[in-house]
Amino acid sequence: MVIECSGTPDHKSPYYQGTEWEDERYEAYGGTNPDYFQNPNRIDEQNFTFRLPLNPTVDEGHELTPLGPIGVALNGVAIFNQYAAPGDDLSEEINTFDHYNGHPTGTSTYHYHIELTYLTSTLGQDALIGFLLDGFPVYGPMEDGNLITNDDLDVYHVHSHATSEFPEGIYHYHITAEDPYINGDGFYGTPGTVRNKCIIVFLTSLFLIGCKEAPNFESILATDARLEKERGIFYIDNQPFFGEIVKLFPNEDTMEVAAYEKGRKEGQTKKYWSNGQLKFRADFRKGLYHGHVEEWYEDGLQFTSFEYVDGHESGTQKSWKPDGSIKANYEVIGNRKYGLTGSKNCSNDLDEDEK
Repeated sequence: MVIECSGTPDHKSPYYQGTEWEDERYEAYGGTNPDYFQNPNRIDEQNFTFRLPLNPTVDEGHELTPLGPIGVALNGVAIFNQYAAPGDDLSEEINTFDHYNGHPTGTSTYHYHIELTYLTSTLGQDALIGFLLDGFPVYGPMEDGNLITNDDLDVYHVHSHATSEFPEGIYHYHITAEDPYINGDGFYGTPGTVRNKCIIVFLTSLFLIGCKEAPNFESILATDARLEKERGIFYIDNQPFFGEIVKLFPNEDTMEVAAYEKGRKEGQTKKYWSNGQLKFRADFRKGLYHGHVEEWYEDGLQFTSFEYVDGHESGTQKSWKPDGSIKANYEVIGNRKYGLTGSKNCSNDLDEDEK
């Protein structure tokens, strides 16, 4: 299933202030949080493409969810996980959520971490409200007239039974009022990817009913003889490559999966250690880092968590030593860094080939 969306909410928000949609969509905060304050970011259009498994399967490894989009709501807005940053809960950030429980990042991506109240109030508290990257659906906080709590779900925030959309039964996530809100200790299934160029089709009441596959998308091995590279651009048959390039270890386990558009990295790239542990995960736009960039040591401990805009560090940057202690923790505002930068200014030690 391939979904394309701009990521802009179809409801009003104070974060439309100062944008081209201000006259139509701006609305002052109307919620009940006495500690609400507006973050300095504003909403802007994105170019999301979500490729989700049409027939999702359980992943015994239960890959950790990344920072950034982990799914998509039926109104085309990104769903994020339960963290403001690695290891940081939402206790402070929640005060910047508008009256529909969303807010934008420093790269102007509007998103939800907790209950999508616009959709649950419009479609119903027990309605299908979106999908995570693993293809499993997300439902509201009610089921058969009962409020769902964390005790009704497993550590990944799922359970399985028939729903009106899936009468044969399916694992599905539920929104709850308590942390982790939408998703727990990782994806329940094998996650798809976020990339570009496809079409999502909506009909009445925001209900997702179909998708159209992107044209000419290919998944190929890096050893494919047709693949050529010139001035940093990959080509097949003299056409800039659109699809994903996969690298394998000698035992044919996956080493890297990278999404491309117009011959350059676009969307998400993942790399793995030989033991199967995730090593590197990054968002790209036009061949440059744009969004979240994360790395892990071979034992699974996190090494870095960076934020980029158009190839440049922007926002919160963190890195950790192999023992789990903090190595660097700083904020990039403009061209200046504020905080603990670490002995190497948090350079990307593990993935020199991505520089």
